[in-house]
Amino acid sequence: MRYILIYFTIPLLIGCQSVPRVFEPAGNEIRPGVIILPTSGGVHHEISYAQELSRRGFQTIVADYHQSGYYDRIDQAYDKLRSDPRVGKIGIVGFSRGGYVAGGYSIYQKQKNGRKIDAIVGFYIGPSPPLISWAMWSSMLPPYLFLQGEKDNYTPPWRLDQFCAEVDPKGDRCKVVEFKGVGHAFDQTRTKSYYSGYDARAAKESYELAVQWLDKWLR
Repeated sequence: MRYILIYFTIPLLIGCQSVPRVFEPAGNEIRPGVIILPTSGGVHHEISYAQELSRRGFQTIVADYHQSGYYDRIDQAYDKLRSDPRVGKIGIVGFSRGGYVAGGYSIYQKQKNGRKIDAIVGFYIGPSPPLISWAMWSSMLPPYLFLQGEKDNYTPPWRLDQFCAEVDPKGDRCKVVEFKGVGHAFDQTRTKSYYSGYDARAAKESYELAVQWLDKWLR
């Protein structure tokens, strides 16, 4: 367990958002909360994604975890959502490194103070997570959906398939969806040359699958 805690709390001083911003859906009914964790490049397209989720009835907050250590910033976002009596279950959507951080954070929080993350969606998770360590603590991981490009140069989908088969043989709480012909960061138009580039089909399908997963586990 020490490996997970140390690795996930190394600060990465990149990012551009100083104050977590909350996006609220219309109305005053009980709604799920979603913490959105950006890529290692800081906050960019995650804002528009947070806005879209809020239009679908989720109360969202973008946590730029790079600025004050991985977990401190996510703690602040969690507390912000939890302080609103209208917010029920809370999940995390993480992009690239954000999806990687989300798994470790959910284990850390449950051990530290019993805070519960109810679901995670990881878009093109990378770098490759410590799956052996995660498997040891799989009872503390929430339902986890991996949305991964077939040609991802950080974490090949087959490694995630093996992980899910080990920790959730029934395939209900751990699922991998592989998008053929695309690589890392397939939903971003501002990707580096060694990524496969933006793919409209994969972007649209992955967003819909993410919403379905969050609806299933948070409502």
